Amino acid sequence: MPIKKPYNSQCCYFSIFLKKISGFLCEFQEYYAEVREEKMEELADSLVDCMTGEEGAGGDDQDLDDR
Repeated sequence: MPIKKPYNSQCCYFSIFLKKISGFLCEFQEYYAEVREEKMEELADSLVDCMTGEEGAGGDDQDLDDR
């Protein structure tokens, strides 16, 4: 009885699929890291504004209340 070849080709397709998924996940991780870095910069800027602005001196900043 001959060995069925579809099994081998299925393994090959699955391997290709895994490589594509792996590549997609790497790209997604890079994208997420960039988004996270941008958000951290925004938060850091906001914190510095809070510390050095009117509210840092004991005043009230309406912009902070709106957020």
